[in-house]
Amino acid sequence: MFDLEPAYTRFRLGLVGQRIFAFAIDFFAVSFVAQFIEAFFNIQGGTRLFVFTLVWGFNRVFFASGNQSQSWGHFALSLKVVDMYNGRPVGAIELARREGVIFVPLFFLVLSLQSFSYQSALPLFLSLPLVVDIAFAFADSTKKQALHDRFAQTIVVMSKRGLQLDQRLANLSRSLDRSRRRLLERNEYYQPPRRQRAYREEEYDRRRRRY
Repeated sequence: MFDLEPAYTRFRLGLVGQRIFAFAIDFFAVSFVAQFIEAFFNIQGGTRLFVFTLVWGFNRVFFASGNQSQSWGHFALSLKVVDMYNGRPVGAIELARREGVIFVPLFFLVLSLQSFSYQSALPLFLSLPLVVDIAFAFADSTKKQALHDRFAQTIVVMSKRGLQLDQRLANLSRSLDRSRRRLLERNEYYQPPRRQRAYREEEYDRRRRRY
C-alpha cells in the first residue's frame, strides 16, 4: 500500500536551528580534516581549496549516501536528507545536486577566509548568499526547504539514528542550571542544627554580659 501524502506531511521536519548547527559541525570538521591533510602532505597555495572541496564532497555526498543520507553533522544531530515526496534517503546524485548549489557561495567564503583581514568586509559580503539560502528555510513553514533543498527536491527530517547532540547539550545545560539553583537555595536558606544554633546563642549572651 502506497503513501499518497508527501513526506513533508508525514515526517517530523528538522528545525532550522538544528540544520545550522549541523552545517557548522560539518564545516569545522571538514576544515579540521583538510588542515590535517595539508599539514601532513605539506600542501600550500591554491591546492588547499582543492583539498577542502574533496573532503567536503566526501562528507556531504559520498559518506552521506552510504550512511542513510547523514553527513557527520547530520548524524551528530540525528537528522537526515530524504526525498520530499516518498521520504526515502537520497543517493549520491541527489546529494551532489544539492551540494552543488550551496557549495558555490561556501567556496568563495572559504577563499576569503584564507586571506582574512580584520579591515576587510569581504567575508561578510560573501556570506550573504548562504544567509539567503537559509532564509528560504525560515520562510517556508510547510517544508522548511532551503534553496538547495528546493533545487534537489529534498527535505531534512528527524532520524532515530544519531547522537542527538543538541538534546544532550540541552539536558546538560538544564541539569547544571538545576544544580546551580539548588546550591544557591541551600546557601540562602541554610539553617545550622538546633544544638549548634543554641550554642552560638549562649556564647553570644555570655560575651554580651561580659562586656
